[in-house]
Amino acid sequence: MWKPRQLRLTEESARGEFSRRLTELAYRRIFWANNYVGRIKRKAQAVDIDIAWNNYMNTVGDWSVTLVGNRLQLSEFYGSEKENEFNTVVDDGLKSIHASLITLRYPDSSPEDLDAVFQKIDKVNEDVYFFASGLREKKPDFLDDILSKQPNNGMQRTRRTASPYRELRERLAADARRWAAFVMFDETVSK
Repeated sequence: MWKPRQLRLTEESARGEFSRRLTELAYRRIFWANNYVGRIKRKAQAVDIDIAWNNYMNTVGDWSVTLVGNRLQLSEFYGSEKENEFNTVVDDGLKSIHASLITLRYPDSSPEDLDAVFQKIDKVNEDVYFFASGLREKKPDFLDDILSKQPNNGMQRTRRTASPYRELRERLAADARRWAAFVMFDETVSK
């Protein structure tokens, strides 16, 4: 259906702003979860661990108070399929990380292995990237090869050691401009 240019630009702007805000919320939560686990692994001072935990919990609060509205806007802007992906991949992944962090914060329960928690965070980080970029639907040829590689289970993760998804992120970052140009061209042609 034809819409006046100004209305179309306003809708695209609202959709873009929503997408940026949702992606930022997810990545803030991932950042502080990773930061918290990293501080525990490095045996940082308790005050530093508490700072990371408090910042993480602030992101959980921000995520939670906007969750229903974000689900509604996802459905409105992107359709029910994208909303379902958000619920089953992104939100469920963040809940899984949160459950793991609770076992680390309150060790009365049986705490998870730190490397296993890092792997969960890396997986959700990847899922959020694919969710936000839409590249899962238009994935490059090299993606299956990279994702099929198993991480080295004997590798200790440190600040200098890459996550299992480093190669993936590097390749996708290198191709991001090409994909962005393709998607923009594709959207321009389809209008």
